[in-house]
Amino acid sequence: MTLLLFALLRTGTSVHAQPILLEFRLVPQSGLLPGIISDDQITLVSISLDHITPEQRTRRFELQFRLIDLNPADEIVPSGLSAVVIDITAAVTGGPAADLTVTKARISNYESRYSSSVPPTSTDSSGFPTGGFTGARGLHAPYRGGISGPPPNNDSVPNGTINGLDILQITPICLGGSGQGDPGIDPANQNAWYGLYSFELTAGNDFAGFVTYEASSRIDPGTGSRFGFFNSGFAVPLTSSAAVDASITTVVINIPAPASAVFMGMLAAYIRGRVRAEVSIPGNAGIDIQ
Repeated sequence: MTLLLFALLRTGTSVHAQPILLEFRLVPQSGLLPGIISDDQITLVSISLDHITPEQRTRRFELQFRLIDLNPADEIVPSGLSAVVIDITAAVTGGPAADLTVTKARISNYESRYSSSVPPTSTDSSGFPTGGFTGARGLHAPYRGGISGPPPNNDSVPNGTINGLDILQITPICLGGSGQGDPGIDPANQNAWYGLYSFELTAGNDFAGFVTYEASSRIDPGTGSRFGFFNSGFAVPLTSSAAVDASITTVVINIPAPASAVFMGMLAAYIRGRVRAEVSIPGNAGIDIQ
């Protein structure tokens, strides 16, 4: 599938000036389907002593993206992601790591069918999907174009392969321009965030430490491209190598909890070593985009 995806990227036109940037972020979420799912506006993600059931010791994350036009004066306007290969990888400090599991999260009715350019809100009350998307996990619409039937086929390779605590080779494919990020459709779309993939981390009672997840796009070894995108008004996608990876760290306290001094030492180490997103923009190192 990776080779096929890179072949798909090569059918597009390479954008040497890198006018479009793909940026990722990993967002922790609260709630359980079919109830309301909400983005958490927090800087410290934790599974603590207060979380004693398996549901409480599970944290849901959503990989979100946005397309940023680095040169608004040119003729290229982003109008949706076309294709990309993504790895979500875990780095674990503490243990036992065998007490941790990662799964593709169930997605909502909205996430399974959503294909509009309108940026989603931070809360989702649409409940479980129905029909062919009942039980769908992982990739959101309209990026399930590479998943073979019959739906939801959550084990299809483009929906990612779980290897230990990693989810590898996630391959969002959109078969037509979604308009996402296109300010010509609506100015509110400019630099807007959109959902792409959902997963969950569950800790048993014994693990104590930190789990850092990083989401990164693979580089096409033939062209150096990292993703494909649609140019507003055109059917053939373009490619770019300008991308920003993302990371997020969860602190986990075991049951029973470690001594306060040990936990505070762990917390201090976490604060000192917080992982920041790394920017990979050829010729534009150090760019700061708000």
